[in-house]
Amino acid sequence: YGVQIAAWEDRLKAEMLKKEIERVVKPVRVVEKAGSPVLYRVIAGEGSREEANALARKLRDQGHRGFVTRQVP
Repeated sequence: YGVQIAAWEDRLKAEMLKKEIERVVKPVRVVEKAGSPVLYRVIAGEGSREEANALARKLRDQGHRGFVTRQVP
């Protein structure tokens, strides 16, 4: 599980947010989601559902929005 913080059509925006979030937590990934339009999802963390819930709270405390999601390959 991880925390999806954002999803944008603009890969550059996703990469910029990834760098910002990496100051707080690692790993952070940009995952391409196929479709029309293609979306670039920013996903932080990797672990159990409980760990992801704790990370989501930590990120919210720092002003970020997000939700727990299953990891995407």
